[in-house]
Amino acid sequence: MDETNFSSIELIKELPPSAKAVAVCVFEDAPHAAGALEAGMLETIENFAREGEFRGEAGTSMLVYAAGAEGSGDARRLLLVGLGARADFD
Repeated sequence: MDETNFSSIELIKELPPSAKAVAVCVFEDAPHAAGALEAGMLETIENFAREGEFRGEAGTSMLVYAAGAEGSGDARRLLLVGLGARADFD
């Protein structure tokens, strides 16, 4: 029996508390994320950029685990996706 699993992808402005995985697009010349991410996730992304571990180069990605909402004890998967230079992005 062939069993296929499907995932759904939604583009949203606010991060639901139940989200276990989040993809974040990062530009190479603006390696910081904005939007509805939790402070801990924003800090994680900025630390990777500052330390040169993820630069946001086109075609690159990095999967990391970040702490969930304060006090929840949940770990979330955070997929950083590099988009390259903002000026080159279509």
